[in-house]
Amino acid sequence: MFRLGACKSSHIILGLSIWWIFLVINVYCIKNKSESILRNQIPNKIQLFSTSGPATDNVLSKKYSIIHKKQKCGDRTFQCLSGKCIHTIFVCDGDPDCDDKSDEAPDLCSSDKALPTPAKCNQKTEFDCGGGMCIPLSKVCDGNTDCPHFQDEPSGKCNKNECLIQNGGCDHTCVDTPAGFYCECRQGYKLVNNTKCEDINECADPGSCSQICVNEVGTFKCECGAGYMRDPRDRTRCKATEGHASLLFARRHDIRKISLDRREMTSIVNDTKSATALDFVFRTGMIFWSDVSEQKIFKAPIDEGTEKTIVSSNQMVTSDGLAVDWIYSNIYFTDTRRCTIELMNFDGNMGKVLIKDDLEIPRAIALDPIEGWMYWTDWGTTPKIERGGMDGSHRQTIVSYDVKWPNGITLDLVRRRVYWLQHPMTIHVYHPYRQPDGVNHCQSLNGHCSHLCLPAPRISDRSPKISCACPTGLRLMDDGLMCTDDVNATTTTERTHYRKPSNTVTSDLSNKTPVSTSGNKEPKFIPHNIIIIIITITTKK
Repeated sequence: MFRLGACKSSHIILGLSIWWIFLVINVYCIKNKSESILRNQIPNKIQLFSTSGPATDNVLSKKYSIIHKKQKCGDRTFQCLSGKCIHTIFVCDGDPDCDDKSDEAPDLCSSDKALPTPAKCNQKTEFDCGGGMCIPLSKVCDGNTDCPHFQDEPSGKCNKNECLIQNGGCDHTCVDTPAGFYCECRQGYKLVNNTKCEDINECADPGSCSQICVNEVGTFKCECGAGYMRDPRDRTRCKATEGHASLLFARRHDIRKISLDRREMTSIVNDTKSATALDFVFRTGMIFWSDVSEQKIFKAPIDEGTEKTIVSSNQMVTSDGLAVDWIYSNIYFTDTRRCTIELMNFDGNMGKVLIKDDLEIPRAIALDPIEGWMYWTDWGTTPKIERGGMDGSHRQTIVSYDVKWPNGITLDLVRRRVYWLQHPMTIHVYHPYRQPDGVNHCQSLNGHCSHLCLPAPRISDRSPKISCACPTGLRLMDDGLMCTDDVNATTTTERTHYRKPSNTVTSDLSNKTPVSTSGNKEPKFIPHNIIIIIITITTKK
């Protein structure tokens, strides 16, 4: 047995013949009434060095320092500047344990530069000696001291079951340990202040239910909105009670549809030059898409894609994002060449630039015509997600942080959320529930507007339902209904002449959720990973 003086650290070096084995042992001595007990922590590696000649103190010192420099400290240890590893319990305790005293350096032990909080011990399998030092529970109350201050052999606590007295003060379950106890909670609860159990609000997790989450004490339940039922295979998911869903997507040179309930892929439109953004009107079976090569917006019956018609016949459009208002019968689109957000009706004979300032590279766009809001992405030098009223009012940035390359965007109108992804992709779920029914407040006499009648954003219950607007080149008169020539119209923006509409309103409908492939400002690379981000839409009542 080695006996050392009242020391705190020492080293044992064993030499055998010409080969020197340096076994470095970090030790600390604990003063007892009768003797000093040697405690050691042995590193995982014994390093071997070949030397010739006598092992002088200088040689040993050099070899010793090499060992420490090559050594890598593990968890709950501190590495001295010399490379030596000591337990974190000895750091900043007022007594140097590193040969260079780096464990007691003023800049390390000052209050504003304290060491990181050590990892907590696993109370189910480990005992906490303090300072981040953990030992197995099997070593507690076994008659041998394993903690530096005898914490694992507490007087009067070993083999005492505290759970027998008022359940240890635990709300739910008391678990006895060799030198103490801990409390546990039943499923659906969380432990608070070590003894109390509080209900977990599972509904705070966005993924708990696909639609409606109802929190209950100790549990939760999922419900579905109108037109949906819970999936019998997964009670947290909702599925539509009617209709067959398909995927609708553009592949630049054609547009196709894939059934989700059977193995079937249908070609809808062929021989497109560069089909980019697309959207559809489920009730009328009409599909709309943009072609960045032809710089036009087209439409065609989804079952007769060969009968395509040019919608934007009065202007050139370079659109990477397109969304259809299925209630008020307008097409909203981004123009990456003119850096604008615009709209036109389904016939293409009336349109308007809604937003033209502070846009760099507007990309995808999505609509909520029931609430009167549009959402779009801009992946310029300051990437962001913005929203504004579908009449161009109340513009605001909703996300400007952690956004790198925002492209596709879509809305969950049931849960009031915005989803976007940072990868070019044009794909839609083709299903009637993507376009919920809503009231067209412009249907009667075009809302008394002379030209464009647009849904206004719903900010409160008192917000107006509609807003009259004028095509580009005209301005709204003071009565808020009639349009007249705009003598101040600039010539830098392409001016298109539109005819005045009749009082009849087209009954087409369509959906949202554009994505994109690129226009004239395509980046030099395309990331292979897809990042989907979710935020919640809030509406003031």
